[in-house]
Amino acid sequence: MFDPIGMAKWLEDDATEEFLDILLEMMKGFYLIRPKYTKNFTGSYWFKDKDGKVSILVKFHNGEMEISKNPHPDPNPYPETSVIVDFKDSDSLRRFLLDVKKDILKVILNNEIQVTGNYNYLYKFVFLANHPIHGLLNLENELT
Repeated sequence: MFDPIGMAKWLEDDATEEFLDILLEMMKGFYLIRPKYTKNFTGSYWFKDKDGKVSILVKFHNGEMEISKNPHPDPNPYPETSVIVDFKDSDSLRRFLLDVKKDILKVILNNEIQVTGNYNYLYKFVFLANHPIHGLLNLENELT
């Protein structure tokens, strides 16, 4: 039997993981061109959802950015992770990454994400994720 709600949820979850992949690849490309923001930065982020469908590890080390997709049955396969960001659902992930106001505290207080580790790294990631977007917009303004 066709389940439109189940199908919509499946598409939503897949689109969220793809969105995160695209954002991370865009960041990686941007920081290869402009490494000054990541040159002396070392940190790692593990983004995952409660269902275990999304599990992405992002590592920064001396200007390098490494992305690993590896759903892992071990509850903590990356003990060296600076921050673990556990999202309640795909909507929470999108709100966290796309919200214009970037009110991280509100997202945490609403239990949309759980953070384990140093919160300063979380704020650093939000800066690193938004900086390429602002850089591209600024580059567009310089060309016109």
